[in-house]
Amino acid sequence: LCFALLPLAQAGRILLPDSVRSNVTSANNVPLLLSESTVETILSEFPYEHDEAFASMHKWSKNVLGGLLNDNVQLSIQKAHGSARSLLQEEEPSAESEGEAAPEEEAPAEAAPEEEAPAEAAEADTTPAAEEAPAEAAPAPAAAEESPKQQLQCSGKKSEGDTLEWESFGKVERFLGGDLEDPETFKKMVAARSYNCELIIIAANEGGTLMAANTILNFHRLGIDHYILLVRTQEHCTRLTQLQDIEISCAWSTYMKNHKALPKFGIGDCPHCRDAFRLWVARIRYLGHMIRAGLNAMYIDTDVTFTVNPYPAFKEKKMKDHNLILQLEQHSANGLNIGVMYCQNCAPNGRSQWVFDETINRIEVILDMDDPTTIWAEDVEQGIVHPPFQWQGAKNIIWDQHTLNDVTESSVTGKESRRRSYHIGVKGEERQKYLNAHGYKNPPNFDMNQDGVQSLPLLLPTDAPGAGETLVGAPTWLVGGWAGVAGDRSTQGVSGWWHKRAPPICHFVGCPDKGGSMKGLGWWDYKAESVAAADANAAHHDKAHEGTELTPVKHRQYLAITGLDLSFESLDAFNQGYTGKVMPLLLVLARLTGRHPVAPPVPCEQEASPWVTARSKECFNQIDQVPFRADWHKGERIHNGLMDGFCTPPETGAPVGSGEGDLCCFPWIGTVSARCSPFVYHFEMMRAKAEGSDEAVVKVDGEHFKTEGVTLDQLRKFVRRKERIVTLDLSDVKGVPTMDENSWTDDDIKILKSTMKSCNLLEKDVKKWYHKV
Repeated sequence: LCFALLPLAQAGRILLPDSVRSNVTSANNVPLLLSESTVETILSEFPYEHDEAFASMHKWSKNVLGGLLNDNVQLSIQKAHGSARSLLQEEEPSAESEGEAAPEEEAPAEAAPEEEAPAEAAEADTTPAAEEAPAEAAPAPAAAEESPKQQLQCSGKKSEGDTLEWESFGKVERFLGGDLEDPETFKKMVAARSYNCELIIIAANEGGTLMAANTILNFHRLGIDHYILLVRTQEHCTRLTQLQDIEISCAWSTYMKNHKALPKFGIGDCPHCRDAFRLWVARIRYLGHMIRAGLNAMYIDTDVTFTVNPYPAFKEKKMKDHNLILQLEQHSANGLNIGVMYCQNCAPNGRSQWVFDETINRIEVILDMDDPTTIWAEDVEQGIVHPPFQWQGAKNIIWDQHTLNDVTESSVTGKESRRRSYHIGVKGEERQKYLNAHGYKNPPNFDMNQDGVQSLPLLLPTDAPGAGETLVGAPTWLVGGWAGVAGDRSTQGVSGWWHKRAPPICHFVGCPDKGGSMKGLGWWDYKAESVAAADANAAHHDKAHEGTELTPVKHRQYLAITGLDLSFESLDAFNQGYTGKVMPLLLVLARLTGRHPVAPPVPCEQEASPWVTARSKECFNQIDQVPFRADWHKGERIHNGLMDGFCTPPETGAPVGSGEGDLCCFPWIGTVSARCSPFVYHFEMMRAKAEGSDEAVVKVDGEHFKTEGVTLDQLRKFVRRKERIVTLDLSDVKGVPTMDENSWTDDDIKILKSTMKSCNLLEKDVKKWYHKV
């Protein structure tokens, strides 16, 4: 939100569209200021240019140094209609009676009901686990009857939302840590972090700091700060709250820590494991607690981007009367993705809350079994299934998404279902037999209502509050997924259409390079990498991450090449020429000159890149954004695609998903056959250039330059320059140069061997040419 325009927006003098709000960033809690040219643009379109208050704001903005937006910001201001003028006129008498300061004093008065929320939440039953609460703390029956009414007054008081009502930046207190298993800590967290009875929880272990930081910065850009980051340990939370570039509010959890069954199930509680199982189960546990506290509770994975503030979409007429909303993978109550979960106006201890509580209960019961295979004992006795069972590994019978889907199916059918969680541990050839024996036919499909929202009533528990609460598979106009989710491909990120039209919530589920794709769309906040680097360095007390993707962007220098013919007839030719020669040369030369190699774009057109076989007219750029495979063979179903990304960054202020800016095609360098973390995409370098970084384009003379056995010193003379960006023009050079590795020193070899640790998939191509690494 443009804070400078907030008083005018509240007074009804102007209306700010979402495209404005979604493209304003913040820094260090400083109120956002408009540049002089932006103000002039607004004044030229604004019908009340002689309005005294607006003129005062104009003068103030012009005189304040360090405006946080570039001069070329283009704001689309909707002119105030007659109703806005009427609102302004209605406010003027009160302003006269209260004096000039009255308009400023109105804000706290209007916010008073919202400020009562923490007090109400503090009085609520926020005990994380009933069994942990002392007996005398149990509410009396009368209080229990009043509690839902009090909570629903909080959680349901906003029926239709304007973005202004859901922007909490600067309006909530920081929370600097605590164990959410402690009831008092949980209460304090809710009181500090909730806003308008809304609270978002995200979760990340140490290896997830990068994505979590980007998510938080995404929140801040949209004026959202009512979140809590759940981490594994007190040490991690403490480091995050002490970082300089970002204000993070976090908590940790000791839930299931050191549970004796975790190793038996092959579940790690390690800092950098991709499966942060303990945190993932804890998020579901705390969603239940948040509902019990009277909050509208949301969870999102850290590979989710808000393109605009999503709350108005949840509060508008199509969605406002629905309760438990999850992302839709398949059109059934057993086909939900739990990377996006939102429970609004859900009764404490009601049917929606039961979904989360029962999920935790089912997982805990199996974890506490001495022999989990006994869940199939009757099936073995009847000859339906046979040992051994595939129960070791969390993705089987206690995987949180499988279990929660079984609970939602149980609730909408009124009978217990274990469809997804139990059958997955059975041998593959016996799974259908198991499903048939237990009467698991097709899972219940959602009913499509007249507004196009797919919902089903929640039926369990029958005696619980919340009769009439609904389960909703979020429509794709609200929540979109990258791939493997519900909706036609034009709504999915893999089709490239997110460049042009994107839903409010975009989940990169199924995306092979989530961060890279966010960067290609222009949705990545590069400050996140500074945050992750600072956290890693604080944890290790060294510079072990220097030269990898954790190097702060502001410290990066880039090495790029141009002038090469990157047209390839076949996948073999691409692998030999691009990943086999171009990338190894760039990597070695960049690392030995202290720079980051920039992977160049390749031609998009069919004529120049016939090896790209994943082409479709349904896609925005006519190419499916699926990765190429070095081991792909003709006739296989998986074809080779490219990533869409901006050749140059879109104009500052262009709305998210506007499609503004030219698109180029890029091989996937963050996954599949070319993963190597020092590499950056071309659009990162172009972003630095657009922000004013200097560039040296050095043309290499082909007549005096041999392409085989070039010494390091010969190449260094082209690259060792003061400019932040160096681009080697190889248009006069015949072929891709290879370096004479005998010209390397022992220190050079040491640097390259260290680099190979973060190039686990490109390593074979590098070693093909350079044996010393």
